[in-house]
Amino acid sequence: MSYQLEFSLVNGLVEAMVEGEYSLVNMFDLIDSVKNECGRTNIDRALVDCSAISGSMTEAERFAGGKRVAEVFGQDIMVALVMPKGEVTKLGEIAAVNRGAKFLVTESRDEALDWLASN
Repeated sequence: MSYQLEFSLVNGLVEAMVEGEYSLVNMFDLIDSVKNECGRTNIDRALVDCSAISGSMTEAERFAGGKRVAEVFGQDIMVALVMPKGEVTKLGEIAAVNRGAKFLVTESRDEALDWLASN
């Protein structure tokens, strides 16, 4: 994915705004970048807004991404991912959560923020 990533701190959260085109290789880079930003800021909650990303993921890529989320964030960092409308299947979320991660995938920014605030 040729993408642009911008971090900000909003209400005690690391917020990552992502724009551009999806690819599997850079999805892993994005996960690592969010982990690094959480470590740098000493914040354990992140909102990753990919609602402006174009392209789609295969189910195998969703599974691989969820597995990677669990490996990188574990139970230490709570992450909510906002995806474009029509792109959420929950496979990545299930793969991550089944491996111990605190991870939500949704189309709704409000749902993501509520989940991060309530857990």
